[in-house]
Amino acid sequence: MKFKSRLDELVYKIKEARVAYYNNTSKVSDQVFDAWISELSKLDPFHKELVAVGSEPVSNWEKHTHNIPMGSLNKVNTFDELKSWADKFCKSFFLTHKLDGLSLSLIYEDGLLIKAITRGSGEVGEDIFVNVMKIPNVPRRIDLEGTVHIRGEIMFELQEFEKFKAEYSNPRNAASGISRRYDGTNSESLRFYAYQIFCEDLDIASEMQQFEMLEKMHFTVPDHYLLSTIEEVEKFRNSLDRSSLAYEIDGLVIRENDLNLQKKHGDTHMRPKAAIAYKFDADGAETTITSIDFQVGSTGVITPVAYFEPVELEGAKLKKCSLYNFDYVKQLGLNVGAKVLVIRANGVIPRIQECIEPNGETLEAPKLCPECQSPTEFVGSYLKCTKPADCIKAKKEKIMKFVSNMNILEWGDKLIDQLFEKKLVNKISDLYSLTADQLASLDRMGEKSAERCLSALNERKSISLERFLGSIGIPGINESTFKLIVDAGYNTFDKIVEITEDQLNEIKGLGEVKSKSIVNFFASHSEETKNIYKHLDIIIKGTKLAGKGFCFTGSFKDRKALEELVGKHGGTLKGSVGSSTNYLITNDTTSGSSKNKKAQELNIPILSEGDFLKLVT
Repeated sequence: MKFKSRLDELVYKIKEARVAYYNNTSKVSDQVFDAWISELSKLDPFHKELVAVGSEPVSNWEKHTHNIPMGSLNKVNTFDELKSWADKFCKSFFLTHKLDGLSLSLIYEDGLLIKAITRGSGEVGEDIFVNVMKIPNVPRRIDLEGTVHIRGEIMFELQEFEKFKAEYSNPRNAASGISRRYDGTNSESLRFYAYQIFCEDLDIASEMQQFEMLEKMHFTVPDHYLLSTIEEVEKFRNSLDRSSLAYEIDGLVIRENDLNLQKKHGDTHMRPKAAIAYKFDADGAETTITSIDFQVGSTGVITPVAYFEPVELEGAKLKKCSLYNFDYVKQLGLNVGAKVLVIRANGVIPRIQECIEPNGETLEAPKLCPECQSPTEFVGSYLKCTKPADCIKAKKEKIMKFVSNMNILEWGDKLIDQLFEKKLVNKISDLYSLTADQLASLDRMGEKSAERCLSALNERKSISLERFLGSIGIPGINESTFKLIVDAGYNTFDKIVEITEDQLNEIKGLGEVKSKSIVNFFASHSEETKNIYKHLDIIIKGTKLAGKGFCFTGSFKDRKALEELVGKHGGTLKGSVGSSTNYLITNDTTSGSSKNKKAQELNIPILSEGDFLKLVT
């Protein structure tokens, strides 16, 4: 297509990209889109496309006009820009993560959820109510009369997103795509994070009070902090460890805490003046794919891995990344020799964001397993070895996944390789039959190392039922899935191995795909599962911490073990400090961290690891 000017071309591309982004068909990265916006702002600083919110929905979902328009936020990228904004519009700094999901407005009438409207253009969205009803953490009823609007984001938490990399290149696209499927498939895997209430009868004075009210109504809210100065905001941003978060974020949102001041400042083009998105640097680097390897996983899934000319991003040197599956490869048109844009997703995980210059051919899937030479087949979007039970690599990976999930760090991949070479193990349960003499006979082991490995194996025998079952390699199933099952009353091993699909389908948050996977696994692996189980000491939940919320922060020798103790004794884990938190656990009780400060403000007890252990002994 020819354009009269570069400005016309930019406007066309930006509009097209917005429609594609909303409808989950985008092939343009955030970096490229932001570059177009920056260029347009230089050519025409007042062009209406610079302040557009979204696009009119394109689908068969019922359209709905927002009674209260759903706006967007202005963005800044540097501290100087942030300070300039703060000097004009902000005195007290309420800070939250900038969630990268699908914006949604829940509408309640006299306490009952009746509609769930996507943001869309900001004025018109889609009512995806039937799918939102399947999201397990969305309250169906709230204790408020009249009409209430709850604003928030539909998100994919990173652990859950692992199962959907075959279809979607990132969690945001997955959240948008799955929440708008007409058949509602996998909506139970989504989560909703709330951050705003609209209700005429409520008198809410501050952002902090608003979040506390949301938590009291049993909504999940993003981590949030009240800071005094813009310098504290910058310090928080620089010290934030995004790899520890449950979800991807692409920045921080800073708002004036005083809601009356927010209203006085007003908005421009549905963008509030007293709120800003402080974006993280998301620089990408151009490089060339030099080779592609194929890795066989614990369930026989074959994953392509790209190696490329090394690049440095955000202080890390990158040279390889997963290509997830062949749908992803086909979508981007990847092969050896292609020039690509590499980013660090969420500031951590290397990912090829787009193919800048393909080499003309797309990588083909291997017809034989690269490890055992058995035929391969596609199961949905996944390429799999047809004989994973006989594939040595798949067996190794299954054991490696087990010891990793069980936190048995002493058992590394080189040790597992030797055990297979010597034919000492063939499956997980074989680990518990090994002797110190057998281990000591391996290269670079010796008696002390052998004893240490066996001690580590035996020390991790006391675990929760859900952690054990989430570690044995059921396709698409993890610990959180079994927690739902245990909490539904199937709290013994015997109950779970005999469970039916119909029983599983009745549990909120599962769905037919997961139910079938669990039942099929036990039908063919029940003997091996029982052999593993008999070597373990499964923890039965108690009630010492029942009804109590616990938030952990800082470093611990074995944080997962401490968190398991909370569940074992009937407590609940909290991702942030709020009104539903009863204790903050940290090994630095005098720390000036934001969580410590908030706990002090709310008079929440701050305990050391030792003090916490006293609660459960």
